[in-house]
Amino acid sequence: MNKQIIFCLETNKRADTDWVYINETIKRFYRLSNKIHLEREYLNGKMNYNSKGILKDIAKKTKEYRIGKTQVIYCIDVDDFENNQDHVHEFDEIHEFCSQNGYELIWFCHDVEDVFLGERIHNTEKTKSAATFRQRKRMDSVDEKMLRSVNCHKVHSSNILAILDGYLE
Repeated sequence: MNKQIIFCLETNKRADTDWVYINETIKRFYRLSNKIHLEREYLNGKMNYNSKGILKDIAKKTKEYRIGKTQVIYCIDVDDFENNQDHVHEFDEIHEFCSQNGYELIWFCHDVEDVFLGERIHNTEKTKSAATFRQRKRMDSVDEKMLRSVNCHKVHSSNILAILDGYLE
């Protein structure tokens, strides 16, 4: 059966850094057939997750894909949950939104760079770091166990593989 997966990414279209890590994960762990169509939706910041524009774009992409089902997957950083209760509340709010709408939620603790590079990266360096990650094939050195976590507060971990296993082969 044909499937479309819409990945809702915190980043903006120009930087597109989150997609580098997600796409490299997909290439390492899954074989994509021509029956799988991957789309990206850029949130330009995670708190835009339920903005009218984002929801309109998701609805449009879903409607335009007529040959199969669509699954929406939000990809969100947990951020500095230990020191900032606002980040905890934001994550819980997005998690609840996804649950209510039948969307999946991939999380990265603390952020996507922390999971794949093992450290936090300053915003001005994220594009360069993502490009280096891809060019140097650093995906091969990422520990698979850290990508199958069930604890969203475990530093350097994500549930990305646990979620994608349900949709990719």
